[in-house]
Amino acid sequence: MKKENWEVKKLGEVCEINSKKSEIKDLDFNTDVSFVSMADVSENGNLYLKEKKKLKEVWSGFTYFK
Repeated sequence: MKKENWEVKKLGEVCEINSKKSEIKDLDFNTDVSFVSMADVSENGNLYLKEKKKLKEVWSGFTYFK
């Protein structure tokens, strides 16, 4: 598997955390969205984007970011 070279940034520099859900309120609740669990964040802050869930599964109870 080829490794990409990515510049390390703070999450808040590359996305908006706790964005307004009104931006996505018109999406179909069956839309696949990326899901990042705490287990997918390493101690040094690397994110491992390997999981997708349906929007309806994560609408409540999870922090939204774009």
